[in-house]
Amino acid sequence: MPNFTSKLQYQICEDGEYYDEIERSLEETLALIHNYPWYEQRTAEVDITGPSVTIFDQRKNILKVGKHYGDTFHLYYLSYKNELFERYSINIDDVEDTVKEFFNGQVQLHKLKKQRTWFSQRHYFATKGVNYTVNPLKAFLHNFWICITAIPLTILIIPDLLKRSLDDILLFGIPLLLIMAIPLYCFLKLLRYSSQHLHISRANNEFTFGNSRDVTTTYNKTDITKVIVTKSMNEKEPISIRFIEVVFKDKTSIQFPNLLITDEKLAQKFPRYLKPEFETEKKMILFEI
Repeated sequence: MPNFTSKLQYQICEDGEYYDEIERSLEETLALIHNYPWYEQRTAEVDITGPSVTIFDQRKNILKVGKHYGDTFHLYYLSYKNELFERYSINIDDVEDTVKEFFNGQVQLHKLKKQRTWFSQRHYFATKGVNYTVNPLKAFLHNFWICITAIPLTILIIPDLLKRSLDDILLFGIPLLLIMAIPLYCFLKLLRYSSQHLHISRANNEFTFGNSRDVTTTYNKTDITKVIVTKSMNEKEPISIRFIEVVFKDKTSIQFPNLLITDEKLAQKFPRYLKPEFETEKKMILFEI
């Protein structure tokens, strides 16, 4: 009998955040299900992304054992054809039988109810990364109104401008170059943050951060005292950007722009009992920390 990949998801996890993802035999998978802390996870909502043990076979069929109300279980089965089936309010014996059928490649679908879905549900079962980096070009295109005004305007004007006299070129060309210099300057500023990287998830207290790709430092959420979000006093700047400073108990801190991760998204990375104080400051800044 083949080994299948299985992984764990807990109440505190984000969507797509899984743990202990390795290949296991049928016996090891059943032991994993029996040893899972179902009682501790009892307060979680019944949901396809809730506390669970997820199993993948070699044909891309997926069986997910989740919690249901009380001491019962909820099964989700996604076939390689992306057909979703469910069965719930069942006991552990029913779960064991279905897991054995899954490993034997003979799941009895008549025991499950087929769900009507318009789109593939596979993304609910996929492991998603919690790595964050800065993409200067993406941020540039997303944030600058000048990309949809100055750049197209330049493309239209330059061919006609080149046909005119030198005086006309100087009259219109120099202001045009100055306008185009603004997004170029901003892009070069954003480029300096492209080597920053952050790995942080909701369920894990440890996270890593680095200012360069070859340097990574590990930190712990329990050591954070506060998070300072710095905004420019000039709300009409051509880019929507904030700077985030994470302050630790030893008075050290790490700093990065919200192009790496937004302050709203960062706040979601902390469970309620660990969430630090978020402060907002306004300063006259232009892409500097």
